[in-house]
Amino acid sequence: MPVTTKVVQTVPITGIAAAFTACNVDGEQFINDGKTCLEFKNTSGGALTVLINNQVPCEDGYDHDITITVPPTTGDMRVAPLPINRFNDANGYVQMTYPGGITDLTIAAFNY
Repeated sequence: MPVTTKVVQTVPITGIAAAFTACNVDGEQFINDGKTCLEFKNTSGGALTVLINNQVPCEDGYDHDITITVPPTTGDMRVAPLPINRFNDANGYVQMTYPGGITDLTIAAFNY
């Protein structure tokens, strides 16, 4: 299964009902304009891990990916906007994977 491209939902001043979709075992990507937030929901019995790929090594040459742990049983985790210069690939996408699996994990991407 290929990486899934997630639709970024625009949040109007009047609000929206968030549309969550199942996470893809092969990973996700989304267009990032530097204002996009993520939200994960975990309804499994164990914590799940999301790895957001850093695209540019720091000045010391290290690759600082972000690892997010989504708590179990109705766990909810929100992620702040990701800097374009650090996380966007050559096509303007942020890349994510799920090293521990995706059982009962959903995602929504928002632009405010």
